[in-house]
Amino acid sequence: MLAVDTSSSSFVRTQVLDATGEVVGLSNPVWLLREPPAAGIPQARGY
Repeated sequence: MLAVDTSSSSFVRTQVLDATGEVVGLSNPVWLLREPPAAGIPQARGY
C-alpha cells in the first residue's frame, strides 16, 4: 500500500513495473480535488 498526500489538489497515476523496472502498464490519471474548479468540470470530463 502507498500513502497519497491529499492535503492539496493533485493527480496520481499508477505505474506497473516488471522485475527489471520497465514500465509495463499505466492507469488513467485520478484527480484528487480539494474543491471544485472555479469554472466547473468540463463537460467532456463529467460523467
